[in-house]
This record gives sequence, structure tokens and C-alpha cells, in this order.
Amino acid sequence: MSSDTKKKSTVLPIVLNFSAASISGVIDRFTVHGPNTIRVRMMSNGTPFGVTFGEYAKQIRIEGMSRYFNGIGPSLIEAAGHRGAKFGLLFSLTPYMPEGLHPVSKGMLGTVAIASLEMVVLSPLDLMKVRMQQTSSSLTVTPAQALLNSVKADGVTSIWKGCTSYGMRAVGFNVTALPVAFSLDQKLGIKKNEKSAKKFISGAVSGFVGSFSSNPFDVANSRIKADPTNPNYRSLISTVLHISKTEGATALMRGVFPKSIEKALSIGIVWASFPVIRSMFDTFDK
Repeated sequence: MSSDTKKKSTVLPIVLNFSAASISGVIDRFTVHGPNTIRVRMMSNGTPFGVTFGEYAKQIRIEGMSRYFNGIGPSLIEAAGHRGAKFGLLFSLTPYMPEGLHPVSKGMLGTVAIASLEMVVLSPLDLMKVRMQQTSSSLTVTPAQALLNSVKADGVTSIWKGCTSYGMRAVGFNVTALPVAFSLDQKLGIKKNEKSAKKFISGAVSGFVGSFSSNPFDVANSRIKADPTNPNYRSLISTVLHISKTEGATALMRGVFPKSIEKALSIGIVWASFPVIRSMFDTFDK
């Protein structure tokens, strides 16, 4: 076998996995960006206002329905990058995992790889999205403006502000969600890369469960990125301690209701649509 053929047989499937997962991510983000905007506002706001999903939804309706799509630009880019990186990496790794490997072990391996990638590559995109979702003005704040504002105020390194909380959010989510998804696939008799509507169930349940285990890190991530001048939000630990002390530990679960809906739909869509989209690329992988 020539070196060119060998390279194609190993690299091309990975590229196609990333591409298919990115397309799935764009589809899912169009579906869930509205709940995501409300969830980010709920997590970022430490005042009594808007402590419920309904109050925030009402406030956004007052500001105009277009506010649901504040940050849609970086959100779509982040979703394509996030889902492409997360599921592209995950589904590229799974063929190399030993047969019969326990779902929990699969989840742990996937979690470590995904969290490392998210901290470095995707956290800056999340920063732009969060900053844009905080504004009540019209869709005039562009991703470039959000990024430049951060760089001007705090320097280039500020675009990675909150990367630790973002990475821990990934750990908190995937450490529970991935084992659940793999376990349900196994119990439902779904084979690897099988195109089945039952995969939506596996993804939706795993997304719902993962929402609760990752929510405290998500709240901290939103506060750090939305309010960069607050001295209490300098690090993950200081943010969690400050919120617990001033608002109570339950504040760390703020926004979990819209998040659980968002993640159930989001992961369900990606988990089910990936094999379908990936199969469309099979002609390139022969």
C-alpha cells in the first residue's frame, strides 16, 4: 500500500466525521438558539430580576423577538466548531476503542479529549456569543466588535477568559452524558453508526442528564464572560464561592430548566443526525 493511499485511508474518515458533525451542529443550533439566549441571560444575571424562564422570555419579547437571535453568528460558528470537534473527535476515536469497552470508560476517554480541545479552541467563540447575548440592543453588535471590545479592554489573552470554567463545563457535561448515551445505545440495540430514530432518545436523555451535572460550571462561565470587570469573577473558584455566598448554592443551578430542554434537543439532534449525514459522505470514503 502506498503512503498516499495509507494517508487517505486514515485522515479522510476523520475529516468527514468532523464535517458531518459540524453540519449536525449548525442544524441543532438553529433549533435551540432561542432557549440558549434565555439560559445565558438567566445564568449571567445575579439580581432578583428574571429568576424564572417565563420572566426572561417575557423581557425578550418586550425587547423584540429578534433578541432571541442575538449572537447567532458566533453561535453558529461555535456550534459547527464545537459539534465538529466534539462529535467528530468522539466518533473518530470510537473505532479504535477496544470491543466490549464499558460505556463509562468510553465516556471518560471522550471527555478528556473533548474538554482539552474546547478550552483552547472554542472558548473564545463562546465569549463572543455570551457578550452578544447580553445586549438588549438590536443586532448591531457583530462578532468582530465583541472580540475587539474584549481585546481593547483587557488585552489579547482576554479572549480566553473563562476557558477553565468552559473546560470544566465540558467535563461536567460529558462525564455523565456520554456514558448515558453509549449505555442507552447498547440497551436499545443500536449498532455503531446505525441510522435509527432511536438514537434521538439516547442523545436527548444524555443531554438532559448532562445539563444538571454541568450547570454550576456553566453559571460560572457565563458570569466570568458576561461581566469581565467584576473582581469577584476572576476565576472559576472565586466565582463559585462568591455566588454561593451572596446568592446561595441554589443559584448555581440558575437556568437549568431552559438548559435541560436545549441540551436534550441539541444532543438528540446531533446524536441521531450524525450517522445520516456521515453516510452521505461515504462515496468520498471508498
